[in-house]
Amino acid sequence: MISIECNPTIFTDSDYAGEEFRKAAEAKHVSPSSIAEVLGNGRKVMEDAFSAADAEKLGIKTKDGDLNKKFNHAACLSYKIPEIYDSLDEETKTNIMKIIDYVINQ
Repeated sequence: MISIECNPTIFTDSDYAGEEFRKAAEAKHVSPSSIAEVLGNGRKVMEDAFSAADAEKLGIKTKDGDLNKKFNHAACLSYKIPEIYDSLDEETKTNIMKIIDYVINQ
C-alpha cells in the first residue's frame, strides 16, 4: 500500500476572515502562514502581491479601486500566472518569488 503524506502550506490574509481561519486551524494544530509574514512591507492580502499597475491590468482592483474578491476571478487568474509571468512588473515577480521560496522552504 502506498501512503502519501501532505503537509500543506496554508496562507491566510490578515483580514477578519483570515484571522478567524487561523484561530480555527491552530485549534486543530495546523499553523497557517499569513501573507503579511511572507511579503512584509505592510502587504496583508494576497492581492497585495501585485504591483498597482498589474492589479489594474489584471482586474484585481476594480475601477473604483476596490479589490475584486470574486473567487472565480482569483481561481482563473492563478492559472494564468505562468503564462503572463514575463509581462508582469518586477515588483509583482519579486513578491511571487518570495511566496514560492517560502513554500519550497517549508
